[in-house]
Amino acid sequence: MAVEKTEIDTTASYIVFAVAGMCYLLMHIIAAKTSSTLWWGVDSWRYLPDALIITFGLTGLFSLFPVIQNFFKPLIIRLGRIVGSIPIIIWLIAAAIILYLFRQRTFFLGDGLLRIRSVEVNYLIFSFEEPLDTLLHTGIHSIVRYFFGNHGSTVIQGASITAGILAVFAVKYYLVKIYNNKSYRWFLGLIIASAGSVQLFFGYAESYTIVNLLLLIFLFSSLSMIKCEKESVVPAVFLSIAVITHPVSILFIPGALYAYWIKIHGNNTGISLIKRWLKPSGIFISCIGIIMIIFRVGGNSPLLFLKSYLHESNMLPLFSTESLYGIFSVYHIVDMLNETALILPTWILLIIAVPRIKFLRQNQTLLFLLLCSLGPLFFMSVFNPKLGYARDWDIFSLTAFPVTLLLGSIILESNPKRLFKIGFPLVVLSLLHTVPWILVNASVSSSTDRFTQLADTPHWPKDAKGIAHEALASYYRETGNIDKYFIHYHRAYDLTGNTRYFINIANMYLNIGDTEKLKVFIQKDSLNAAGHYYLGSAYLENNDIDRARSELEIALSLNTDYPGLHVQLGQVYLKSGRYDDSILEFKQSLEDDTLYKDGNVHAVHNNLAYLYAMKGMHDEAVIEYKKAIEIKPDFTDAHLNLAKTYYKLGKKDLAEKHARLALQYGSSKDDVDQVLRLLSVR
Repeated sequence: MAVEKTEIDTTASYIVFAVAGMCYLLMHIIAAKTSSTLWWGVDSWRYLPDALIITFGLTGLFSLFPVIQNFFKPLIIRLGRIVGSIPIIIWLIAAAIILYLFRQRTFFLGDGLLRIRSVEVNYLIFSFEEPLDTLLHTGIHSIVRYFFGNHGSTVIQGASITAGILAVFAVKYYLVKIYNNKSYRWFLGLIIASAGSVQLFFGYAESYTIVNLLLLIFLFSSLSMIKCEKESVVPAVFLSIAVITHPVSILFIPGALYAYWIKIHGNNTGISLIKRWLKPSGIFISCIGIIMIIFRVGGNSPLLFLKSYLHESNMLPLFSTESLYGIFSVYHIVDMLNETALILPTWILLIIAVPRIKFLRQNQTLLFLLLCSLGPLFFMSVFNPKLGYARDWDIFSLTAFPVTLLLGSIILESNPKRLFKIGFPLVVLSLLHTVPWILVNASVSSSTDRFTQLADTPHWPKDAKGIAHEALASYYRETGNIDKYFIHYHRAYDLTGNTRYFINIANMYLNIGDTEKLKVFIQKDSLNAAGHYYLGSAYLENNDIDRARSELEIALSLNTDYPGLHVQLGQVYLKSGRYDDSILEFKQSLEDDTLYKDGNVHAVHNNLAYLYAMKGMHDEAVIEYKKAIEIKPDFTDAHLNLAKTYYKLGKKDLAEKHARLALQYGSSKDDVDQVLRLLSVR
């Protein structure tokens, strides 16, 4: 009778599981045939041909039928034996090829475009929010840029693909080490490989790829320690490196403490117990200490690290506000469901796993995985995704691996005899979900279309939508589509009124020389000094000095410290013959910190020297020319002008020296010969 009841329970569980699988397929189909962004976690089929959508839907549906499973079972077993006999090096080469061929083609998700630009501009950057991650990316880039050019995407994508290759090796290595049963290995390996978060290994440009690899190794090495060995420092090493790579990894510490607790405690007491705790805790403290020392050496307080994470803007409010929806809002719940659907195709195992929750009390492996899952799940529910959930999904990708392993392990522990019946459709459904995601991200047109639609998600905060349109504008600028650049930046500015967007729009109008549209645009915020600055600069480029002076003086009245303003006014007064005013403006510009960041200080000193020379103040001119050359030794204009000034001062040797330096650094031979003729030197 007990056997019959067990069979009934098993059958009922499978029916519920099959219904959950059908619902998952139905979600993909609905998302594919509607334009709503509320389905963003399962909308990858939207960009497939109708025939392929039907094929995917039927394939997933048929995989749930036992008759289909029984038909394919012998074939899959034979295929598993063949593939399992392939050497690991072939696996890794195949992984490298697949990860590279289907790498991400655009960088809209997360803030990938910003990451790439930061790496390219700052060859050694150290972020409080992702310490080791940013240090690694920019450090590697500072080396390889000499061989491959200044392409931050090359380094970031290379790191992502390398992490994917190492993940394949680590999973295969530990599965063989932990499980003797080949079916168990294939099941866990495939559900990990088909988790939605593996997108991070396909050339993903963000700060969550390396940390996901480290935490995956931490999870498997901990499972190995719990199941097979005495305590090992390996889990502590990888968790410690993960924490200093991206501090959100601290959420896994409860799981680590439990794993070491069950291995170290027992018959150990007193000094022996303390000694055995020293290794893992010492490794963790050392890694944190190293990062804190780097903070201090860099002139930064370690407290900034804590402030960057504990800032109240990082947390969602309990209830919705004017700018943010709250933890208990419907939209937040919908977003969390989408996040779960995106990164956790194994969520449908909850239907089977929840009734078997009693196994958690009896099994150390499951308790460890549960502790590693609770932190990321809590983080997902309270953290504020400033770019919008659909774009900041990768922040919560740390949830995928521990929960996937937890759900898979519950099935192994509770119903191993029915593993193929559950595992076969689960893997099929997971692949039907994740593979299209990878294809969307590997397609320029599909990923651009998808992100364009997401940028106008109704329930996103305006700031998040503004940042999304800014990312699209940056993309279209790089591809040369200036019309769409303006469309998205105007949209971003209209949504938020952000001065950064205003400046970028005005600057682009200046760059393309469209003074009339610039003039119309700045009326949107006539009290913004930036608009008048750029309009004045446009008039200056067109040599319309009177209008340039008028606009720049308006900008000055609105903001006396606007970056670059005093340089432009100096140029206007120079061209107007107002030399004293020009000198005052150029001197004032030297107090502007942005001038030094932009690298234009040498030009200002050269202009000052020119003005002094025009006024007959040759000694003062020499001083300024020397300052310009000290800053930029190959500054040809300064060398040539200095040669002329020395000639007027009767210092022919110095005049000849700088004339020849001007020729060496690129001045035209005719200009140099003119000076040399004055010196009667041939």
